[in-house]
Amino acid sequence: MTQLQVLQKIQELNETKGFLGQEYLTWLWYFIDACGGEIKLEEPKNLGVIQAWIEDKMNLEAPGSHVHKQSLRGGTPSDSAEAMISLLGGKTVTELKLGLRIFDNDYSTTLNHKDLTPRGVILPKAEEGSSLDQYLEHQVDHLELLYEALDGLFKAFIHERLSETWQEQYIRKIQNWIQERRPKAMVH
Repeated sequence: MTQLQVLQKIQELNETKGFLGQEYLTWLWYFIDACGGEIKLEEPKNLGVIQAWIEDKMNLEAPGSHVHKQSLRGGTPSDSAEAMISLLGGKTVTELKLGLRIFDNDYSTTLNHKDLTPRGVILPKAEEGSSLDQYLEHQVDHLELLYEALDGLFKAFIHERLSETWQEQYIRKIQNWIQERRPKAMVH
């Protein structure tokens, strides 16, 4: 394989992952809004029921287009008329700030559709007076919990996405969710 072919293959893989990332982040919005954002995670570690919500940042974009973007900041952008109008217009989520509650601790991170790598991570605070070793152990433990929760959410999406009923059941549910939200978008 030539160097050019390798670069083309890498670009193709990135575009594929980006498409799946947009689909995942849009599904995550649906899951949080329509299903309450609670999920029981038992693998690989039993995290129990976690709660997910969208914080104060959301970007939407028409698939395959870098021209038509909607960037929403502050408040609860997922409940805004602008977000719903973008969704009704065929835009999908390219980035969002996600909040998670795991074992009564709150976490926050931003996910981008291109690679789904957590950015701007906010973890629960360590106890005051902790030694450096205790602080570092606290940070690592909470990062592990956050990554396991994010992996669990992605596994739930992949499980649904690969199910035989994705096209006829889940897509219909998501389309119904979009249509049910239409009046909210028109009122604001």
